Amino acid sequence: MNERIVNFHLDTQENINFIFENNLTSRSIIIEGKKGIGKKDLIIYLSGKILSSSEKINKNIHPDLLIIDAGPEKILVDDISVLDDWIYKPPFESKNKIVFINNSHNMTEIVQNKILKILEEPPSYLIFFLSVENSNILLPTVISRSLLFSLNKLPNEIVAEILDMIVDDENRKLILESMDGSLRNIDKFDNTIIQMLCETTDILLKRNLNDLDKVGNLIDQINDRTSMSFLCEELSSLLLVKLKKDINNSVDSKANLVIYNNFINDLNFLSLNIKKYNLNPKLAIEELILNYYLSNRKTMNQVV
Repeated sequence: MNERIVNFHLDTQENINFIFENNLTSRSIIIEGKKGIGKKDLIIYLSGKILSSSEKINKNIHPDLLIIDAGPEKILVDDISVLDDWIYKPPFESKNKIVFINNSHNMTEIVQNKILKILEEPPSYLIFFLSVENSNILLPTVISRSLLFSLNKLPNEIVAEILDMIVDDENRKLILESMDGSLRNIDKFDNTIIQMLCETTDILLKRNLNDLDKVGNLIDQINDRTSMSFLCEELSSLLLVKLKKDINNSVDSKANLVIYNNFINDLNFLSLNIKKYNLNPKLAIEELILNYYLSNRKTMNQVV
């Protein structure tokens, strides 16, 4: 748990402090915000406050806290099967019991309906925490039975400090801007990755067919050190930042703008769906990049 992140959210969400200093009016709390801004850190802090045992909470050994976290995967009925027995047993050490479902936007509709049945008549000691990137993905009935807090993105100073990044050159400034107040993929960034991402972005924006091999080599190197999901996510974000900064030089027609936007959208789609569709990452990115370069010629004739 990062205390600076938690303190930032507490300072910018005064209602959270007020509610937790008084009696909770709901047994379900939704913490909403973009990926990598510290939703989990805040919920762990609040759980420690409610259960009066921050040390055990931080070590994930408190008997009255149940964390369900399937990572980026779908949360299925089997993932929450433990709830049936766990929630109806009285608290072991505290006055309350807490269920924390991380990345709740990944719950299937069946799982949400199962959670809803609990929320309709929860035990008096039970509190639900749901972290979600976009609460609109949740069923309206789940939202209506919950308190919703939307977190702000993090200031650049906090992001730079936690990334241990000295923003002393243009590449680092671009990466910081592309992070857009989040700490997503924090464990995969280093100076070499930053340099390769920026170099790949510059080459892609030039759209020179002679650079295909060079782009392919950079893609392979980044993928070997990180993952294809990371590469697609960060490359699309960085391309968008560079595109906005260099729009007068890089975009000389409506056709080019369409090409760039389509490519960025394709990268985002690939990032989210590599596992879902069991795609071969290397072949998928190679085909995407080739189509991007070739579309330069096709779209010119289609867009007026």
